[in-house]
Amino acid sequence: MVAERLFADSGISNVSLRDVGAAADQRNNGAVQYHFGDRENLVREIVRFRTAGIIEVRAQLLAQVVAGNTPHRAHDYIEAFVMSLASCLTEGNHYLRFLSRFYADRGDLSTFHVLPD
Repeated sequence: MVAERLFADSGISNVSLRDVGAAADQRNNGAVQYHFGDRENLVREIVRFRTAGIIEVRAQLLAQVVAGNTPHRAHDYIEAFVMSLASCLTEGNHYLRFLSRFYADRGDLSTFHVLPD
């Protein structure tokens, strides 16, 4: 995802929609703005897209913990949380660096109202 990489590299406030369009080889300078409206909505959509996958992986891992025959340990829940985030460590996925930039620039995601419905 081009916007995710640009935001991760340069910071959210340092990347314009025009920059995103140019990096995505869009000939129409307004294409990104047309689809997302503004930078905030683009950021929101990146978070929604990535969070949905993380939540799915986490739910599967937690289901395995609950289904197990051994007593549940805090370690098992922490591992599910960490491994669901680690699912973002794939080629072309810049979400963890994006999140790092987001937190450094803006703070807590909960004030941004991006969590899936």
